[in-house]
Parts: sequence; structure tokens; C-alpha cells
Amino acid sequence: MQPLDYSEQEIGYNVLSDVQENILAILPIPSALLSICGGLLVVITALRSRKDRPWTPYQGLQTSLSICNIISSFTVASGAFMRPSETSNQVWAFGNDTSCTVNGFFGQLGTSALVYNGMLSYFFLLRLRFDHNVTAITLKFEPLMHIVAVGYPLVTAFLGLFFDAYGERVGSPGCAIQTCHTDYTGQREDCMLDTVDLVFRRSIDFFVIGSMVMNTIIITTHLSTVIEKHTRLSSVNAELTKTARMDEENVSQEIILERKAKVDKNMNRAKFKKGELLQVKLQGAFFIGSYVICNFATIILQMIVAQKSKLSYKEEMEVPYHYFSLMVLQAVLFPLLGFLNCVAYMKPAFARTRSQHKQESTLWVLRRTVCGDSVTPTCTAEVLRSNARRSKCNKRKSKAEANINGQPMKVTFQMEDVHEEDDEVDIMDSDSEATDKSEGAGTDQTSASDQDAGEVEETSR
Repeated sequence: MQPLDYSEQEIGYNVLSDVQENILAILPIPSALLSICGGLLVVITALRSRKDRPWTPYQGLQTSLSICNIISSFTVASGAFMRPSETSNQVWAFGNDTSCTVNGFFGQLGTSALVYNGMLSYFFLLRLRFDHNVTAITLKFEPLMHIVAVGYPLVTAFLGLFFDAYGERVGSPGCAIQTCHTDYTGQREDCMLDTVDLVFRRSIDFFVIGSMVMNTIIITTHLSTVIEKHTRLSSVNAELTKTARMDEENVSQEIILERKAKVDKNMNRAKFKKGELLQVKLQGAFFIGSYVICNFATIILQMIVAQKSKLSYKEEMEVPYHYFSLMVLQAVLFPLLGFLNCVAYMKPAFARTRSQHKQESTLWVLRRTVCGDSVTPTCTAEVLRSNARRSKCNKRKSKAEANINGQPMKVTFQMEDVHEEDDEVDIMDSDSEATDKSEGAGTDQTSASDQDAGEVEETSR
């Protein structure tokens, strides 16, 4: 960043007071700490679940998103202190040109977190609109999603170093791609930094918001069409079944039962799609709402700065003075995106654990959600149920070992039974597919002992 060769008094613009500057320096820190803690929770939970089975694409995307959010949160929290002390109006600016450039580089790299939000919307599009299974997405699409989400910010971050684009930017929580330099009269020089900012940084906002809105509309429209189709088919089959019952002499009982089964199937499918549609609307609204809430102040401020910078240096430098309320909102909300993503990721598993351990405290449920079976129940009833689950699992293992060692023929029959049970499980999974798809097809793992809670209760009865 080139130092300015004129004084503030020569141009004469209004600046924030020292107290206001200090407020803007402190406010991002609590929000950034929340996002860092939220990101660590997601990473720890995902690593624990990976011990049981491989990650789904949703888990991989959310884990990468959380890591990028941690980087972005550190960058935002330290931004006010990394500005050059010689040229900055910030009272607590202790940095220099090099520290400001480093902060701007990691700020651009941290936009990977924003791109990952857009990639999540495409994951839901593949799952819900095009019905791709988890394996197909993992092999065909997930690598490309990671390449785009990390590659574009990484390349543009290094190009920013090449163009010497990083410096203190008005309306930004830290150092970023700066506006064009000013001569001693306060007039702007002709340069390409405005174009660099538009291509490198603002294009990411356009891509993410556009992707979220577009994909949510496509998925919602598709599911509404499917619901209408299955409801219509159910009505038609119901009429045919009613007609067949009135003419029982000419229609066999098998045909009546077959048509009744089709009615039930289409009705169940319609109910399933309605539940899926509700989950999509809630999930889409949460992701889009979180992104807009955390970024709207930043987007508005940067649009104002871009416009004012074309008019005069004085008007650009007075943006914080005239829009201090927006600066405060930016300082509080912009670093919170990582925390809200953590809430979206942890909520399904937290709700399942809460429903299975209703007597435990909220803190215990959170610990159980993150750490799994290593967190033992504290209530007597919960301890008994947990012991019963472990006992049942041990009996299953002992029975399997006995069959393997002494009764090889029974193993074959049991394997056939297992396949039959797997078929039943597949049918049950289709009923709960809405929740799995909206949460990323089993993204948040509940401990194995918690998953057997229903079976244990039936056994105890």
C-alpha cells in the first residue's frame, strides 16, 4: 500500500471520534470468538463421526466451511489492529503496510467460507431435484465443489498480492482490496483496483446469493410438482378401488388389494414429499437468511464506498462518519456466519439426543451430541437404559461369535435374515428420507447407543 503524501487538514473531512473507532475495533471480537468456537464444534463432531463411517458430502462441505470460517473470523477480529499506524485513523492501529497486506490476503482467502455456502445449495439441488445418491455426489461432484470453493479465493488472493491491491479500505472491518490512490489535491488516479474488487470480491457475493435463491426456488417448485402428482395418482387409484368394490363379482380380490396398495403408496409418497418440502423451505430459509443477515451491512457499505469513491476522496472518507450505524451492524454481524452455520449443522443431532434423554440438562445434551457415548447419562433412569443398550449389544456380539465358531449353517440363514432386515430398513429409510436429505443424508451422527433407544424400551416392556 502506498503512503499518502498529504495531510487530513489539507482536504478537510469528518472522521469518527476515538471512542467510535475503539467501539468498531472491539465489537467484532465476541462475534468472531463465537464463530471460532462453533467451527471447532463442527470439526470435532465430524471427526468423531468419521470413526464410525466415511463422511457424507454434506459433512465434508460443512467441515471445510467451518475451517474457512475460523480463518475468516481470526482475520476480521484482528483487522482493526493490523492497519498501518502511520496512515490510519484507527486509534488502536499498531500495524504497518506488511501486516495490512497479510490481513487483506487472509481476508480474501477467507471468502472460501462464503463460496462453500453456495456449494451447499448445489448439494441440496443434486439430492432433492436430481435424486443423486450420496456415493454419486461424493465421486462426481464433491471434488469439484471443493476445488471451486477453495481454488477461486486462493487464486484471487495471490493475484491481489501481484497487483499490490491490499490496503486499508473505508467501510471494511480490516484491510482489503483498496480503492484507487489519491493525489495531493484529493482527486482519484485512474487505476484498475475498482475492477479488481468487483471481480475478486463482489462477484462472490453475487454468486452465493444467486445460487441460494435460484436453487431453493428450483427445489421447492420440483417438490410441489411431485406432491401434486402423487396426490392426483392416489385420487385416481382410490376411485378405481371404489369402483372395483362395487363390482366385486367381476373383479378379483387380488386386484382390489393391489389398487388399495397403490392408493396407500401414493398417499404415503405425497406425505413424504410434503415433509421433505417443509424441511427444504426451513433449511433454505435458514441458510439464505443467515447469509443475508451477516452480509447485508457489508454489501451496502461497499456499494456506498464504490459510489462515493467515484465522486471525491472527501465523500469516500466520510462514509464511516455518515453511516456509523451500518458500521456497527457490520462489526457485530459479519463474523457471526460461522456460528450460525454451526447451529444449522448441530441442530438435528441435538434434537435427536434431546428427545432420547429428556431428563438431562441442555449442557449435557450438547456434550453428548459432540462427544458421543463418552458422555455417560447422569440420571438413574438414563443410566439403566444405557446399561441395557450396552448389554443388548454385547449379547448380539456373543451370539454372532457362537454362530461363527460352532454353527456355520445357521450363519447362512442369519445372513439371509439380515438381508431381509436390510430391505425393511431401506423401506423405513425412504420414509425418513426427507430429514436425511435436508440434513445432508445422515450428516449429524447420534451415538450408537442412542439409536437403539426404541428397541431397548420395547425389550424392557
